[in-house]
Amino acid sequence: MIVLAAALLVTGCSKSYVTGGSEFMMVSEDQEIEMGREYDPVVVAEYGLYDDKELAGFVNDRGQEIAKISHRSNLEYTFRLIDSPMVNAFAVPGGYVYITRGILAYMNSEDEFVGVLGHEVAHVVARHSAKQMSRSVVTSGFGLFNVVGSISPAAGNLLQLPGQLVLLSYSRDQEEESDRLGVEYATRLGYDASRMSEFFETLKRMSEKQENRPPKFLSTHPDPGDRETEIKRMAVEWQQKIDFQPRDMDPDEFLRMLDGIVYGNDPRVGFVRDDMFYHPELRFQLPVPKKWDVLNSAESLAFLNKEQTAAIQLFLGKENDPGVEADLFVKEAEVAVVKRETVTVNGLGAEVVESTIGSGSKKLHLLSYFIKKGDYVFVIHSFSAEKTYPDFVRVFSETSRGFASVSDPDVLNMQPRRVRVRKAPNSGTLEEVLLSLGVSEDGLEEVSLMNGRTLSATIEKGSLLKIVE
Repeated sequence: MIVLAAALLVTGCSKSYVTGGSEFMMVSEDQEIEMGREYDPVVVAEYGLYDDKELAGFVNDRGQEIAKISHRSNLEYTFRLIDSPMVNAFAVPGGYVYITRGILAYMNSEDEFVGVLGHEVAHVVARHSAKQMSRSVVTSGFGLFNVVGSISPAAGNLLQLPGQLVLLSYSRDQEEESDRLGVEYATRLGYDASRMSEFFETLKRMSEKQENRPPKFLSTHPDPGDRETEIKRMAVEWQQKIDFQPRDMDPDEFLRMLDGIVYGNDPRVGFVRDDMFYHPELRFQLPVPKKWDVLNSAESLAFLNKEQTAAIQLFLGKENDPGVEADLFVKEAEVAVVKRETVTVNGLGAEVVESTIGSGSKKLHLLSYFIKKGDYVFVIHSFSAEKTYPDFVRVFSETSRGFASVSDPDVLNMQPRRVRVRKAPNSGTLEEVLLSLGVSEDGLEEVSLMNGRTLSATIEKGSLLKIVE
C-alpha cells in the first residue's frame, strides 16, 4: 500500500511563494513533487477518470490558465476530472488538482467554477497539502491490510482495499489564504470571483439538509468564518485594485457543458440489489455476505466484515489463463500453498488456491479463486487471520462460488441518472418551473440545491435550469 507519511528526511526553511518570506517545511520541493507522483495513480485507481473529453479538457484549460498567473507558475500542474459522485475538489502535493463530476453538478457558472479551482491551486501554491502530508498518513489502512503489507510488500500491493483514501483537512487559516488567492486568480482572469460564494452557500444548505452526511468538501475545507461575505468583499477589493476587464464569454455555455453528466452513483460500474453485487459493464454478479460493507472502486471491489477482521476482494488479473494467473500470485506474493485444485464455477473454468502467509500473530490464511470469464481472469482473494479462518471459510467459499455471468437485461441495461439542462418553459417560482419540467415533489429540494437557488426564487422564462433524469 502506498503511504505518504511523516518521517521524511529533509527538513528546514524554504521560501514562501506567496509572501516571499521564509517558512518552515518538512519536505523539499523535489520530495513534494515525488509525493504527488506517487499519490496521483492511487487517486486515479480509486475513482477513475470521467469519460468526457470536452469537459475534462475544459477543466484542464481553465486550470492551466490559473496556474500560469499563480505565485507558483514554475510548477508543472495536472488537472483531472474524476469519476466520483462526491461533491468535492482537492489537491495533493506537487501540482495535482482533482475535480469530481459530483461537484460540477452543483455549480452554476464558470465564474463559480474558476473561483473554486483557483482555491485548489492556491493550496498547491501555498504548499498546504505538503505541510499536512508531511505530518500525517494520507491513506487509510484497515488493520488486516496493514498486516498483509508488513508481511510482504508484494502481497500488500496485490491486496489493497479500495474506497478508503483519506483526504486531510486543512486548517481555517489555510482555507482563508486559499479563498483569498482563489479570488485574486479568478479576478485577474476576468471572472466575477464573488460568485464563488454561491457555491459555498449551496454547500451550507446541503450540510443543513444532510446533518449526518455533510458534503465531502466541507469535511476537508472548514469554513474560516463568515466565508461568503468575505469572498464578496475580497472580490470587490480585487476588482478595484487591478484594471478589471470582465471576461468575454457566453454565461450559458458552462451549463450547456454539464448537460448529460452522470449524477450520483453510476450503476454501470456496479450496484447492490438484494445482497447481490452486479457489474453491468463486466457482466458478472457476486453475492454480498450479510451485513458486510461493500467498497467499490475503479480497479477493484471488496467486501469487508463489520469488525474488519476478514475481507473478500475481486479484481481483474494480468493474465488470460487462470492457472498462469494463480502461478503469478503464488510467486509474487510468496505464499505457502496449502491446497490447489482446478474447478468449475457456474460453468466457468477456475483455479483455486488455499494458502498462508506470515507467521505467528501475523499469519494470514487466504482462499483465492482465479476464474476465467470471456477475455478476463477474475481474481477473488478472501482472507483473515489464521486463527479466525475456520470462522470465515464457509462465507469465503460460498461467495467465491457465487460468481456468475449476468444475462438479465434489466441488469445489463441499467443506466445512471444524468443532469439535463432545460429552458424554463414559463416564468414563476423555481418550484413551479421545476414541476412544469417534470421534477417530482420529492426531488424538488435536491434539484433546487443543484441550481443554487431556493424553491421560492423567481425564474424568468427561457432561463437554463438543471434537472435530473
